[in-house]
Amino acid sequence: MDIIGPQLDRTSECEAVLRTLPAWFGIENALLMYKEDTAKLPTFAIKQDDRVIGFLTLREHFPTAWEVHCMAVEAKSRGKHLGSQLLEHSEEWLRKRGVEFLQVKTVAATSKSTGYAETRKFYDAWLCASRDLSRVVGRLESSSTVHQAAECGLTRRSS
Repeated sequence: MDIIGPQLDRTSECEAVLRTLPAWFGIENALLMYKEDTAKLPTFAIKQDDRVIGFLTLREHFPTAWEVHCMAVEAKSRGKHLGSQLLEHSEEWLRKRGVEFLQVKTVAATSKSTGYAETRKFYDAWLCASRDLSRVVGRLESSSTVHQAAECGLTRRSS
């Protein structure tokens, strides 16, 4: 498997990945926005047999502070550490550009969604296992959805 990016012209393949995850990307307008953003924002994709099976899109807020805008791995390929590979690859790319902080937002634990419980578990493991700075920075209320935000430094812990 190869990781490609950060400039992609594979919106239809990214859309196909999103469509395998209706519990996370079931709102059509949002799904189409994430699809289009893969062509506009830095996006890394993991491909197998020249087919995109997962991707991660980044958004810059400030030169030293970025956000994971969208990440998805096709349903049948989940649980194989592909998301972790995409995050590690993206972190290295960001480090080389002097980025100090990477933020991720997801639905908070107050949600009853089992899918988002999996997502939080994934991000919690990612934040706690390999970063020297990680903390929940707050909850943001947006319409009727409560989000949890986490922020981490991009300097690895020395073993």
